[in-house]
Amino acid sequence: MLRHCSGVAICTSADNVLEYPRSFPLSAAFGIETREEFLKRALPSYAGAESLNTVIKPGERVLGIDVEDVRFYLDAPLETVPDSTHNTVLRAAGSLSGERLLYTLTQSGFAYVFATRESMKNPLPWYPYIKPEFLEQFGTLIFRDANTAVYRLNR
Repeated sequence: MLRHCSGVAICTSADNVLEYPRSFPLSAAFGIETREEFLKRALPSYAGAESLNTVIKPGERVLGIDVEDVRFYLDAPLETVPDSTHNTVLRAAGSLSGERLLYTLTQSGFAYVFATRESMKNPLPWYPYIKPEFLEQFGTLIFRDANTAVYRLNR
């Protein structure tokens, strides 16, 4: 049942309201907020991508976990397991740990791990590179906010 609602929203019942202002760029289109402000509000991983872009060097690659929403805003290639092929190093890396995992990733050009904070709470077995013990020993935290974390892999 549709009801009258104020603002930009579709109301289907008193308990079910789908709000659009979060991802609809009206405020950016009218100059009320900047493009960056809109992207940070609409894409939870955008601040991490913006931070990565300040340190990434040509030829470096980014290993991502649940950050596909900002792929086109990164200045470096982003590779994720869901988007990878069966022959990628990321599939093989799922069975590695420690120095061997670090060596495999860095030899494949990966310089950064970019992940959502949620994915890091209980890492899935095929993501050994976001386990706390791996990152503490082989990574350096360069950015963290409420949504994402970025680590530089130590070479």
